[in-house]
Amino acid sequence: MRQITIDLGAYVEEKKRRERRGGAVVAMLAIVAALVVLALPRTPPKPPQLAPTPEALTFPTQPVGIPSAAQVA
Repeated sequence: MRQITIDLGAYVEEKKRRERRGGAVVAMLAIVAALVVLALPRTPPKPPQLAPTPEALTFPTQPVGIPSAAQVA
């Protein structure tokens, strides 16, 4: 029969080192992704496609309570 000795302290430290390396990789990937997003070209917003026709409505003076004639906008 063979005796196996495990140094638990060394195992835990190695596990911590691996976790730190993994965290560093994730952080680096996040930084690269952010730089890629910032480098993408930004398109300016499109101007509105609707415009009123006619550009202004005129309301003549008239007595209170009497509706004015309809105007198309």
